[in-house]
Amino acid sequence: MTETNKNLKDTSTVVEPLKTEIKKERKIGKLMPTEIKPSGVTSSSFRLSLRTEFIKEDLETSELWENIAMSNQSIQAGDVIEVLREDFVFFAQLIVLAKNKESMIVKLIHFKNLESKEQKTGDFSVGWKGSIRKFAILKTRDGKEVSVKEGFTIKQEAYNHIKNYL
Repeated sequence: MTETNKNLKDTSTVVEPLKTEIKKERKIGKLMPTEIKPSGVTSSSFRLSLRTEFIKEDLETSELWENIAMSNQSIQAGDVIEVLREDFVFFAQLIVLAKNKESMIVKLIHFKNLESKEQKTGDFSVGWKGSIRKFAILKTRDGKEVSVKEGFTIKQEAYNHIKNYL
């Protein structure tokens, strides 16, 4: 018996026919020139300076946006909201998915942490003192934190000042 005949008699191996899918080529339509519009014609961008008590996880909660939804008639679905926390800890972009007179649904589409890493500064520390005083260089005297210098827009600025001048 030849080698080929032996293989044919072996019924333990079943050969299934090859299944081939015939894929239809997807035809892509063309956009019409009237479908694209300058930003601001069909949607708007808004900017929010967010207080320091809020964190990233708060951004998509409906409670956060209730007052904005009730008072701002110009915000609509498709609009983009840029959020910069007042202490420059993060920047975010959200898109408005739905809005009515009482609430808004937003979705986070971009988030960037801007916070400077804590740095060793000897006797000094850096802390946020509010939207007017901004970041301040602090030193502890007699158990109390005292501002040495204030008004730094970002934390890194204050650290650089400590390194270069104190």
